[in-house]
Amino acid sequence: RAVEIHENLVPVSIVGSRLTQDGKVLSRTFEVLDQNAFSVTMGQASSVVISLAVPRMKAPEVVGLLHEALIQKG
Repeated sequence: RAVEIHENLVPVSIVGSRLTQDGKVLSRTFEVLDQNAFSVTMGQASSVVISLAVPRMKAPEVVGLLHEALIQKG
């Protein structure tokens, strides 16, 4: 198997407890990204972390949008 390295993608992670228990955080995450025209090519979710691969140049904007939606507005 070959390993692919995507140098233009970086991980953005949301860390907390019971993140995927009812799907609300995961759903809200994709809703925010969709509303702002960001596509996610890779991702992983568990009960304590949601990680997404986003374009390197857009990572600060993605982090800001998710922080506002999930932390500031709840």
